[in-house]
Amino acid sequence: MNPVAIGPFLFSMGVLALLTGVVAGQLTAGSLARHGQADVGNAAYLVLALALVAARLAFVVRWWPDYAAHPWDLLDVRDGGFVPVVGVIVLVLATFALAAMRRRMRLPLLIAVGVGAAVWGGVMLAGSVMQRASHPPLPHVAVHGLDGSAQSTASWRGRPLVINFWATWCPPCRREMPVLAQAQAAHPEVRFVFADQAEGADRIRAFLRQHDLKLRHVVIDNGALASYYRIRGFPTTLFIAADGRLRDIHVGALSHATLGASLQRITPQASAP
Repeated sequence: MNPVAIGPFLFSMGVLALLTGVVAGQLTAGSLARHGQADVGNAAYLVLALALVAARLAFVVRWWPDYAAHPWDLLDVRDGGFVPVVGVIVLVLATFALAAMRRRMRLPLLIAVGVGAAVWGGVMLAGSVMQRASHPPLPHVAVHGLDGSAQSTASWRGRPLVINFWATWCPPCRREMPVLAQAQAAHPEVRFVFADQAEGADRIRAFLRQHDLKLRHVVIDNGALASYYRIRGFPTTLFIAADGRLRDIHVGALSHATLGASLQRITPQASAP
């Protein structure tokens, strides 16, 4: 889903929905405590933590070959690798189990967690509806190759497309670039485009040589393509189906597993190397 900017901070819709739900649940717990109910703030945090761990573990199990090959990715939850359905199931089970064991906190816990979950779900649903309504088609925007030649983005239609917005000065961009390079080599059925943000061709070539990156389809975007898709932070990666419609957005560095999950949204047979 499209990222949301709040002041200087950039949040994915999933993170924003989670934070909103947590705040709503904790405010509800505090209000109930002030009206004589048991304080269930810590209990609500506990069931949330269990739900998040379960959702993360489910994603790791689903993409275990990738995590086994790159074990440090297991600890980097910034890649957004979670299975929400599993998290919701564990949240419900843990809430009812704790409520059954602690009769005094039963009602306030059920209410607080229920409000938080409802707010989270509402924000996610609203974000999903907004994204589907604003799925922009691939535009006719001019970008330039490293040799200075102009090309239209409309020529990229016809097969699944991944557009990575990046810059040489961006640390997370540099961190994820080998992952994308491997995926480009492994998935010739997908067109990978690396849209550098208004840097010079010489600087880009020097960066690629320094890091021994053999990338195809590196272009220079002077802001028109990033503006069209309302890109607010780097790296941001778009996953576009063969018909030119946007299917997924990932803000931040991709791991092998999260890249594989996003590739499946535009080509079901794909998985990350």
